[in-house]
Amino acid sequence: MNTLTNGLARHARAALLAATAAFAVLAANGCGNVTAGGLTEVTVDVSGDAPSPAPSTTATVMPAPARSSHEITLEGDVEVDFTLALVSETGSVVQLVEDIRVEVDVQGDDEARAVSTLVPPARYTELRMTFTRVRVEIISGLPIIGPVDVEIEEPLLVARPLDLEAQSEGSVAMLVDLNAPAWLAALDPLTRKIDPAVFASLVEVVVR
Repeated sequence: MNTLTNGLARHARAALLAATAAFAVLAANGCGNVTAGGLTEVTVDVSGDAPSPAPSTTATVMPAPARSSHEITLEGDVEVDFTLALVSETGSVVQLVEDIRVEVDVQGDDEARAVSTLVPPARYTELRMTFTRVRVEIISGLPIIGPVDVEIEEPLLVARPLDLEAQSEGSVAMLVDLNAPAWLAALDPLTRKIDPAVFASLVEVVVR
């Protein structure tokens, strides 16, 4: 009985080792792998005031309202707390980043990376930006020096329509242009606040 039992045990172990080896070969060849590939890399940068971009050859961005004609020259930094999400043509919402803070120069001398992530390939029709805090530290160029804020009392949703085809294993780059000099022209010197509706109307999104 012990000899028979030991023989059956050896046979079971051999079968298990063979199955494990076969699975390893399949994994090495990429069989059944649905998460390593097929996604689209999305990066989003932020600028305080980007120059007008060249037209994109891969996607069309619906324009935001025109900039104010009363833009001003100033120096300072703008700090924003916000979230980012893409909306597909079927209505699915893909969260790109939550609760991120970036700081950039108001004149667009630099850019900050907000997120670099992977999303399912699809046609995306909207980028949603939800701002919870926007503060500018003014150094010069305005009668007021120091901190001023966009008057956000509850999360401020700013949505921009897109016509964006995210291809499998491709990449997409977007830029959120805050257009800070434009909405800083609407600063109330008494309250040191900017109307959130003015801010929201001037933020632009560009597909690079």
